[in-house]
Amino acid sequence: MGADCTNFISQCMRAGGWAQITAGYLDRSNYIYWWVTGQFTSSYSWSGAQAWRNFAWYRKRFTPLSSIYSCSQGDVIGWDDDHDGSLNHVNFCQSNNGGDPLMAQHITDYKNVRLSTIVNKNTTNKQSTKYAHRT
Repeated sequence: MGADCTNFISQCMRAGGWAQITAGYLDRSNYIYWWVTGQFTSSYSWSGAQAWRNFAWYRKRFTPLSSIYSCSQGDVIGWDDDHDGSLNHVNFCQSNNGGDPLMAQHITDYKNVRLSTIVNKNTTNKQSTKYAHRT
């Protein structure tokens, strides 16, 4: 289903209590809606990183954080790899871990991996613009 990293984040948010929002019909492309009905049917905001961010911002479901290292359990980090203002990837904070948050994600599966390890994994990660979201 779409980008699995965002599908994973959406499942985390839903498990944490976020309610799905539909228009009474399944409008996939409008970012003000966020829903899933099956393995291959979801809104773009359920499975696309930037569309998820647009939805969460519009619905006031997150507040920006000043530093990715201030994330705590349930927060989300968005990654803009090509510096165009659009997120390419998201991952989930499991705990702050004393200022080096432990992260989980799909695509490349991680669980309990230090944020500093992910950031320093490769040049793309080091150079990405990163956005922290308190959910």
